[in-house]
Amino acid sequence: NNDGYYLGCGNLNIFYDKNDNEFCDNILNLINESIPDNNIKMKISNEFTTSINCINMKKEKIVWTGDNNVNVQFPICILSLGRYNDDGTTHKILTEMGIKHYLFIEPDEQLYYINWYNPEYCEIIICPENFSHRGLGSSIVRNYILDTFSNYEYTWILDDNVVNYTRLYKGFKNIIKSKEIFTSVEEYVNRYTNIGMCSHNLGNFICCHSSRVCMVVNTKCYSSCLIHNSLRFREFRYNEDLLLSVDTINNGRCTISFNHYLFNKKTSGSQTGGNHTIYNGNEKNNGYDEKYEQTVELIKNDSTIPNEVIIKKQMKTKDQHLQINYKLLKNHKMKLIKNTEYISNWETGIHN
Repeated sequence: NNDGYYLGCGNLNIFYDKNDNEFCDNILNLINESIPDNNIKMKISNEFTTSINCINMKKEKIVWTGDNNVNVQFPICILSLGRYNDDGTTHKILTEMGIKHYLFIEPDEQLYYINWYNPEYCEIIICPENFSHRGLGSSIVRNYILDTFSNYEYTWILDDNVVNYTRLYKGFKNIIKSKEIFTSVEEYVNRYTNIGMCSHNLGNFICCHSSRVCMVVNTKCYSSCLIHNSLRFREFRYNEDLLLSVDTINNGRCTISFNHYLFNKKTSGSQTGGNHTIYNGNEKNNGYDEKYEQTVELIKNDSTIPNEVIIKKQMKTKDQHLQINYKLLKNHKMKLIKNTEYISNWETGIHN
């Protein structure tokens, strides 16, 4: 669990005396003298820590595949809007992997999607109305998906612009094309009784050649999510996943973000379709600024969420970005509860 690190990644962290100002230069000179023609890279991680990459950085060109004969247990659903084209990448990669899934679309776009999608592994579900017309982002359709599969304990909900999944192993991130992207998470979730939602982590947040915990409990889940069907998204225009993560923890269920498989997607609002109109705003306002301001206002007006959780962060692409200090939520220290009745049939099936 949290004590399990991906340590075999070629990094060596050295902690040194803060008064030893010459340490970094001395250790690098020693390595260069001892190991001729080395490919070592060294950086200062913080004021008193040196991180040394001890192996050749050349990435092996492999694709992870495998099948341990365990089927995907819960329905995999994609919500899609205006991406009946090359931007609808999630449907494409699931079809390539031969994974059955559902594509939720709006009535106005039915003809476009029918002429575009591949029906071999996909079933289209037409929503009862054009939910986007309500101006509440994707929250309504997400709840409709959960309602549709309410007879299941959990439901997968994916954004429609996932480009690929990668396997983090020994410091490298390589493409994976296997249903174990989903079945490995389902296997873990089945071992516990109090998991509300979990997700694959976003690949941009995980650097190669860094030690990482295999999973992080009670933090934010992203848009490749497995969600307990008792949960519902707030009918709010922005930050659907962030708010559901907060509500899940507050209401006494754990969240998990997994690092063993990662997903990659285009930045929200950078493509046509989806939330493009919402995030790009108009001549009078910036969609990202409005997202920050309205979400902060919602949190400040919610007595169940302490205002102190709000962290304002400036990024290269935007002046205001909201982060949450999940450690300040009332149930953050909640532990996973073992499912003593669960009998696993899981066998490791990953191979390259």
